Order: sequence, then C-alpha cells, then structure tokens
Amino acid sequence: MAQSYVNGTLVDAVNGTLVDAVNETIAITGNEGLLEKIAFAVGGTAAQGFKFEGLPELDFVYDHFFELMIITWEFSILLSNFVYLSSFVPLRGVNGKGTKERILATGGNSGNIIFDWFIGRELNPRIGNWDIKLFCELRPGMLLWFVFNLSCLQRQYQKLGFVHNSLVLVCCLQSFYIFDGVLNEEGCLTMMDITTDGFGFMLAFGDLTWVPFTYCLQARYLSLVEVELSNEITCLIGAVMVLGYWIFKSSNNQKSHFRQGKLPDLKYIQTDRGTRLLIEGWWGLSQHINYFGDILIAVSWCLPTG
Repeated sequence: MAQSYVNGTLVDAVNGTLVDAVNETIAITGNEGLLEKIAFAVGGTAAQGFKFEGLPELDFVYDHFFELMIITWEFSILLSNFVYLSSFVPLRGVNGKGTKERILATGGNSGNIIFDWFIGRELNPRIGNWDIKLFCELRPGMLLWFVFNLSCLQRQYQKLGFVHNSLVLVCCLQSFYIFDGVLNEEGCLTMMDITTDGFGFMLAFGDLTWVPFTYCLQARYLSLVEVELSNEITCLIGAVMVLGYWIFKSSNNQKSHFRQGKLPDLKYIQTDRGTRLLIEGWWGLSQHINYFGDILIAVSWCLPTG
C-alpha cells in the first residue's frame, strides 16, 4: 500500500479503504470484469469519503432556533435595563458640550419609567468609545439572519442531496440585502434611529431578535416545503427585487446627501420642528417612497414561497 509522508495517516487510511473495498468486491464477484469492478469499488468509496456531512454549528443553529430566539429576547431585556440605568450615571469624561451630562433622547425623557425604558432614555449609550446603538443597528441581527439562511440551505441539502432553486433564490436576494447594509453602515448615521430615537427595548429587541428571527422565515419555510420555480418566474422575482432595491437605495441616498448638505438646490419645506422636508426628486413623488421600494424587496422574498 502506497504511503505519503506529506498527508500521513489521512492518505494511509484512504488507500487502505480503497484496497479493502477492491478486495471485497473481487472476493464476492470473482475476477471477471476486474477493471470494471475496481472502478466501481473506488468510485463508491470516494463518494462515501467525500459525502457532505455539513457544519455542526449550522445544524445547532437550525435545531435550536426557538431557544436562541428566547436567549436574544432575554438579552434585549438585560441590555435595555443596563442602558436605562446607565443614563442616570454622569459621564467620566466631558461630552461635546464640555459637560459630564449624558445626551438624552427628546422622546425618551418623559419621566415615565416604563415608556422611557421602552423607547430609550439616552440617545447614544456608549461603553468607552463603543456606540452600543450603532453597533446593534446592523451587525448582530443582520449577520445572524445570514447564518440562519445558511443553516436552512444546509438542512435541505442534507435531506434531499440538492437544494431547490426557490431556497437558493431567497438566500441570494437576502444575502445581497444583508451585505449591502452591513458594508454601507455609514448610511445609518442619517437615519432617525440614530439621530433622534433613544436606545431602549424597542430598538434592542428589534435589532437583536425581530430582524434575525423573522426575516429568515422565508428560508426556513422553504427548507421544509419543497418549491421548484420555473426560469420565467425566477427572473420575474429577481426583477421585482432589482426594482425595489433601485427605488429604496436611490431615494435613501438622495435623502442622506440632502441632510449632509450635498444637494442644497433641491426644494424643501421648513417644518415647525425646524427640520427640512424634501419635496423634490424621489421625495416629490411620495414622502415615503423609500418604504415602497422596501415593500417591493420584501415581496420578492415572499414570492418564492408560493
């Protein structure tokens, strides 16, 4: 039996398995058609040796979906308690205004404990330089959503030996959305969640529990219910996603650039709150045109489920 110094035991074991398989095949069926029998034995052994067993981590995530959801829910409560209580503790250093007072959210400083805990009393709670709200806005929930989708792909492949195109399509469309958001994180800096809302249970639960455990439901459904799409339907669903993404991205970019002063010539209305309401471009068509794009994106994720 040939041995390899580089691969060591692995190659020895493989070679040994192949030899045993060949000898067993010859012993059972005789020497007639020897080459064909050797080829069959080697091919069958190779297929067994390279059979995809999957990643145990993804199996764990898929099988403990409910338990993980409860854990993130409980963690959201603990985190909400922490940031609420911390909002009453003066800063160690000075803030941008030269004081040690924490910057509170206008809507979360009502004096009602339950309401302020839910909405968020402090605008941007931090641990040192780490902005808790900005971190939770995208990274944990979005990436956990991506992991859940991978676990669904693996589970269907383990069950069927292949993956239906409906599940592949959903995971591809959602993965594009996920990584576009995470890699363009600076777009969050002009969103109301960051500029206006405090960080309380509403955002903590939404970011850490609601997003990953509800946005993956299409993939989880398709891992259980087999749906095969025609090429025409697949292309149509992809077109809905592209249209929705174009509207969503273009309108949000226009709003973000306007708030940063990069589009000073666009028409706007001065509101009683002192903010400027954009009424030109995308926002001249509808004051919530970005939501329409977001709805189309969501529809494109649901259509593959039938």
